[in-house]
Amino acid sequence: MIIVCEVSEVAISVRASAVGVLNLPGASVSGFAPFLGGVVRRNIGVGRLMGFTGGAYLLAGLVVTCGTLRHFARDHARIQER
Repeated sequence: MIIVCEVSEVAISVRASAVGVLNLPGASVSGFAPFLGGVVRRNIGVGRLMGFTGGAYLLAGLVVTCGTLRHFARDHARIQER
């Protein structure tokens, strides 16, 4: 809700609807999570699922690290100029 109120240009009269639209996908996906978890466990097993999850986290960490190394110096220099 903070994003809707502070960052966006949403009119006060429709803020509640905007928050509802933002919450709908999360609620919908989380409702299917136990079902999908059971399907994945049955098909590929818990061990492989943990391996895939670990690999996804490792990949996400590498992406964040590369992005930080690529953009930090430029952003830091730009802030120091102010």
